[in-house]
Amino acid sequence: MKCSHKFSHYTETLEKAKNLNYYFLRLCDFREIDNYHKVIVVRHDVDLSLENALKMANIEHDHGIKSTYFIRVSAKYNISFYPNIKIINEIIKLGHEIGLHYTLDIPKLLNTDKVEFLIREKRILEGVIQQEIKGICLHDPNITQRIDIDLAKYSIDYDAYSDIFMNKLKYISDSRASWREGCMCKNIGIHDKLYILTHPFWWYENASCENY
Repeated sequence: MKCSHKFSHYTETLEKAKNLNYYFLRLCDFREIDNYHKVIVVRHDVDLSLENALKMANIEHDHGIKSTYFIRVSAKYNISFYPNIKIINEIIKLGHEIGLHYTLDIPKLLNTDKVEFLIREKRILEGVIQQEIKGICLHDPNITQRIDIDLAKYSIDYDAYSDIFMNKLKYISDSRASWREGCMCKNIGIHDKLYILTHPFWWYENASCENY
């Protein structure tokens, strides 16, 4: 199996996992992690490309897999733009979860309260998808620390970087189009419990220049 960021490789990697009897979960299903000997929690941070996110969502749906897509409110794409609303709602119809991919750069720039800004973005996203957001995820955690927030107070079930994921699962990520601990396909079959993060922008049909 030749490793790449082609959608075809993503497809064959999911097929490998299914053949090895892994069970797939969304992040909102975290209470079920201990129920399975072999489990993969799949997360997508949608930093730039909703179109690519939908392509991955369709691939997963074709294989009976559900995952979590973290959407940014403060992104180059406009979540209130009609075609983007259609994409996000199509991802939901495929059975996937939508979470909030929040940033701390903007409240810092505006000199406003971080928690208030996060909750404001959460409500905006909830207005677009017409359902509650149960999970949050910090954008670019290598630069800024996670926000200090009382999750229960704001009806948030989980933070994507909390111990319920990071301590129970082997975490691998394709940040900046690089799998630092080997491609996801190489980790499947070695680790029984995996937490896989992808960024749809890095994935393509034939060549990475498609995304530029």
